[in-house]
Amino acid sequence: MQTLRAVMSDTVNHHFIPQFYLRSFSDAADKWKAQVFVFDQSTKRSFRTLFRNIGARRNFLRIEAEGFDPNHVEDGMAEIEGEIAPRLAEVIETKSFPTGDHFTSVMLLMGNVAVRNPRFRSMLEDLHIKIASGMMRMSLRDKDRYHDSIRQAREGGPPICDDINTSASDKLRKI
Repeated sequence: MQTLRAVMSDTVNHHFIPQFYLRSFSDAADKWKAQVFVFDQSTKRSFRTLFRNIGARRNFLRIEAEGFDPNHVEDGMAEIEGEIAPRLAEVIETKSFPTGDHFTSVMLLMGNVAVRNPRFRSMLEDLHIKIASGMMRMSLRDKDRYHDSIRQAREGGPPICDDINTSASDKLRKI
């Protein structure tokens, strides 16, 4: 018999919109056959599909970090969602926040959905590229600044090769 952990670690369809949340938009009695109505904003098409087919990407939360299972983040999100799901169900059923924990759970769900999606990830990647490019441009602005940054890096970090040619630094300056 497989353990829950083993089953979770094999997950490849990572949902950025939690399945328990999507399931709430279906009236099907069988939760595995539940369908939802979808409007795809990019194609302007609407259709019905199983809730598990939307709001997900293959290996979206997969990580490659030494000492961690590749699905460590996905598994952690599943644990958090397992705590939120029953509280959200109670909020929907009672049409209120029975306790402060219920309110906190709904806010946690909203925060997770806001930052755990492809659009947010893309915006964050773009920001990182702009910051790195700006720092590189500043470091390569002129020879004095370049040599000063190399000196500082040598003083505070691993060895730096001296065989970097001028044309490479000229190319980087154009970034």
